[in-house]
Amino acid sequence: MSYIEWKNWNENEFGRYTAIEGSYYQLEIEPFLSSTVSSLRILEIGFGNGAFLGWCLDKNVHYVGIEAISVLRDRAQRKGVDVFSDINELDFEIFKNSFDLIVAFNVIEHIEQKYLLDFFLRIRSLLKSGAYFIARFPNGDSPFGRMSQHGDLTHVTTIGRHKLFQLAMISEFEVIRVAAPKLFLQRGLARKIKRMLGNILRFCIEKPIRFLYFDNQEVAFSADYIAVLKKHKNDH
Repeated sequence: MSYIEWKNWNENEFGRYTAIEGSYYQLEIEPFLSSTVSSLRILEIGFGNGAFLGWCLDKNVHYVGIEAISVLRDRAQRKGVDVFSDINELDFEIFKNSFDLIVAFNVIEHIEQKYLLDFFLRIRSLLKSGAYFIARFPNGDSPFGRMSQHGDLTHVTTIGRHKLFQLAMISEFEVIRVAAPKLFLQRGLARKIKRMLGNILRFCIEKPIRFLYFDNQEVAFSADYIAVLKKHKNDH
């Protein structure tokens, strides 16, 4: 069985995103996009079956994708997307300081720890001054992140909040946020009530654990973390 089959990435669904995914991108990503969306340049690393790719195309941004799996690159190319197999394939002279946003959803856990710093430095070199890098990855600080982290043979590095801050400091990123992914109220009264009750229960459970075991540090217990890093302005 191939990785694509295991992930159930159907070609007919390539580049499509659900209403829930669209709402998530709007909440998590859109605040870091400027008002001149049509002129934005976005790089996605590891686009998989193209949910975020499709959202970007609907926003009419200039989208560039990186994906290691050739079949997925072929699917993206048929949609007219510029694709590369590896971040090091991007010509440094052409792409240096050229992107307004770089995203990596569930990617950095696939990178061996010894290569992570070079990866972050490469990301920083590709971003414009004041631009953002957003990464989502299994939460290494939480027992609830283990199912995701250990549920894939290709996941090789566990990343928690402190490790992320260390990587950001060494690669000279400003940390805007390292926290649980944004939550939103879904459509329908029953779903809204369920989500609101869930948020209340999480707060009641997480706050005493932080107090008792983590000296009130901003540790999250979600399955995933979202890290938002910013390249310093006037930094080239």
